[in-house]
Amino acid sequence: MMGDEHSWELDSLEEAPLPFYQDSSTVRPREPRVLERRQFVYTYRPGVLDSSLRSMMSRSERYIPPSPEALERMRQAEEARKQFQRDRLDLLRAALNRVRKADLIELTVRIAQEEKASEWMLEKELGLDKPIDLLVHDIETAIEIGTKVDELRLNYNFDYDWRAYEAIHRGLSQLIEKEAIEEAKSLALTLADKGSYQMECTDEGLMHEEIESCLRVVISAVSGSRDVSEWALEILRCDRSGFLCEQELRQLAGASRNVQ
Repeated sequence: MMGDEHSWELDSLEEAPLPFYQDSSTVRPREPRVLERRQFVYTYRPGVLDSSLRSMMSRSERYIPPSPEALERMRQAEEARKQFQRDRLDLLRAALNRVRKADLIELTVRIAQEEKASEWMLEKELGLDKPIDLLVHDIETAIEIGTKVDELRLNYNFDYDWRAYEAIHRGLSQLIEKEAIEEAKSLALTLADKGSYQMECTDEGLMHEEIESCLRVVISAVSGSRDVSEWALEILRCDRSGFLCEQELRQLAGASRNVQ
């Protein structure tokens, strides 16, 4: 081995620092030879891999705990942030108290138009009574938002909108109260299909409970009805996860066998 070169052992090729793959003129890998511990040996020049080696260190190896003075500054900054938030809300309340009722209503409606979560919150607080066609449309919209998948972050616990699932649950309950059973069953099928795909795309399927909670609203409503076996079987077929309300749906379908 030359004097300006060293050996570097890696557990796998995937752990090789980035320059091994980027610049073969600067970093000259040997043909890897397999050792008894199944490691790979490479040749590199000192100084070239410093930044890559630092990136390979674990977080605990890189972490330097803050000093007591730094911790105190962080505590003071957090307290200041909370106080500013309280001051801001106090100013907002005082300003709203000076607004005329008609203007306040108009402002509230504009806020609801800007943000879907605000609209759902207002509907929940006011107990809005919607006609069936509007309910169906709004539930479809909530399903689209709630089951959204980030295709660039598959097999990752990406964020999902739990407030959309609350809106789905509330909307399905209202449909059942209005005896719009067929509409609720159709929406439940859509939710099972898109929701199970969302679960399949995540690492741990964190939205599983929210989806089941919504489906159970409809399952409970049709459990004593006739001609629901085909509907239950259809949900079981479109469920990509294979365990969304499986027991209840199989009881409805009258099937103990696996659904093909």
